[in-house]
Amino acid sequence: MRFLRPLTLQCLLLFFPQIFADSITQLRASIDQIRLEQLSTLDNLDELKPALSGKITGLEMGFAQASSHQEMAFKAELNDVCKEVQIQKASLTQELTAFRLETQEGLNTLCAQLSEIISYINRGRDD
Repeated sequence: MRFLRPLTLQCLLLFFPQIFADSITQLRASIDQIRLEQLSTLDNLDELKPALSGKITGLEMGFAQASSHQEMAFKAELNDVCKEVQIQKASLTQELTAFRLETQEGLNTLCAQLSEIISYINRGRDD
């Protein structure tokens, strides 16, 4: 079951601005170069399309790898939190059980003492 939503480009840029800043800058430079080449000759445009396509593919792969890495990190963190919760739950259960036993022992002692007091009072009336 997946709880994580797919990451959008804007979300990734917020988390990984340094990682992808150079790639985005290179992509923009390639686009600008394509515009300049387009003005001079249409033949060069056909040569630049595969280069641009390769850069876009590389950027997509980088985003996918970063997303995959981030997802693994979130899963590991979630597992750590779950383990910690289980440990704390076990500890609290032990403490609660000990408290219940102490309380029951205290009630038993109190009942015994009250019985002795009542017997003492009843003996005093009988005399």
